[in-house]
Amino acid sequence: MVPDLDLQLQAVIKALGDTVMPALDPANRVAAEQLSLSLATLGMVRARLPLASRREWQELQNMIGLGEAVAALGDFNALDAALADAAVVRDDANPQPFARTKATRAIGAATSAVVTAGASDAVMRAVVTHSKPATDLSRAWSLPAGFEPDPDEVPALESLLGL
Repeated sequence: MVPDLDLQLQAVIKALGDTVMPALDPANRVAAEQLSLSLATLGMVRARLPLASRREWQELQNMIGLGEAVAALGDFNALDAALADAAVVRDDANPQPFARTKATRAIGAATSAVVTAGASDAVMRAVVTHSKPATDLSRAWSLPAGFEPDPDEVPALESLLGL
């Protein structure tokens, strides 16, 4: 097995496109469609792989901003704890794999609990306002998938990642 992730993805994409795709029954349009979508997704993952760590950091930073905006509006112990843990992970130069994603999800879960418990209008406004950076990042990351009705209105991924 080749240890290089990019080369592994390249080999899988080539095998699926050159060997599996031609072997599909042409009458099975659903299978062909799903294989095409899978190939496109693998290609996008391969192209984005060098930016994955930076994206994970930026997603955490965006979620910290949202969490801090909500935490400033009340006494939310679980959210405060998640924010404290997340700040440590964010600033770690060499975090454990997926530690930043785990911290991002912890803030999201704590914020969701605040909203579910009957959040004030101010909390709801903070959530909506501070969700924009995360939404912009997700849209820019997924832009190659081709689902954006107006791709020109999506901020450049590099600018959202601070590159």
